[in-house]
Amino acid sequence: MQTDPRIAPIAKNLAQFKQMVPTLDAIHPIGATLPQECVVVTAPSFRSFQFQLSFDVPSYQDWYMAADIAPAYRFHRRFLEHLQSRFRGARWVLKSPAHLGHLDALLAEYPDARVVQTHRDPVDVIPSVASLHYAVRGFGSDAVDPSVVGAQQSRIWSEFLDRAMDARRRHAPSRFLDVRFEDVLADPLAVVRRIYAHFDLVLTAETEVAMQEHLRGNPREKHGRHTYTPEMFGLTADGIRRDFGAYRAHLGFDSNDARGTHA
Repeated sequence: MQTDPRIAPIAKNLAQFKQMVPTLDAIHPIGATLPQECVVVTAPSFRSFQFQLSFDVPSYQDWYMAADIAPAYRFHRRFLEHLQSRFRGARWVLKSPAHLGHLDALLAEYPDARVVQTHRDPVDVIPSVASLHYAVRGFGSDAVDPSVVGAQQSRIWSEFLDRAMDARRRHAPSRFLDVRFEDVLADPLAVVRRIYAHFDLVLTAETEVAMQEHLRGNPREKHGRHTYTPEMFGLTADGIRRDFGAYRAHLGFDSNDARGTHA
């Protein structure tokens, strides 16, 4: 894979982008050979959360939230087939929180998909996501209102999580595994072993060693500290708890455990 000639030009493109958004790596590291969000893949279908991330266009946001996303996943599959045409692995490992709003469409296109849903208190997550949106939107505009960004993120992600909880009732529980963010921080390899065991996958010693090396080479805060508060984006901890009440109750989050200061 490291010999793929497509890597070098993408690395150059991303380096230029990061020069224009210098805080990005501390918030959300990107790289030509790092995992990346599927919203980038679905963007050419024009049915993608990518545009909501990058631009404040309320009419598009409303349309996207109600749109049929099946065509985006059909394009997504073709794109993956293109990527693996010369360098095929055993399976794809994909990631994007935006899948939460479209689990039925995702599983219709990929009936053999297995889903790991990570969970973190929204009081921590929403200001973090708002910080990412604020930074990325600043690349294309000098008039980004943090309060507008915060309100949008609270509304969108509360709806997406409600959709996800509803969609999961229509599918076999064995297709999903729930993982707590705190557990990932405490012992990431233990979480990986649990994922492999749940889905009856074989975790080889070679793979585990590679994961250990990756962890040693990429400690948390390697690219700087990501600091934020709800108030920076016109939000309050109590307001976020209210917006995500059903989800927080479902996951058993303690109403007093939210910090909301650091990702």
